Amino acid sequence: MQKELEKPSGITPEIQTYIDSLVQNISQQYEARIAAMWEQFWLAQAKKYLPQSEKFPAQGCLFNEAETLVDIGP
Repeated sequence: MQKELEKPSGITPEIQTYIDSLVQNISQQYEARIAAMWEQFWLAQAKKYLPQSEKFPAQGCLFNEAETLVDIGP
């Protein structure tokens, strides 16, 4: 969303073309930076809230105290 600004009188077409190219370049840089920041945000959110896999082969025997107590029985 760009607003069209009033162009001052007395500016040559070459200068206006140069100014327009500068504005476009800065706009593209800001858009690229914003896109990069959004990507960083989404990656941080994914890292924080998506399930993590912390499994390794011997993990099955680490957290089964209840099962071992039930297996002992009377």
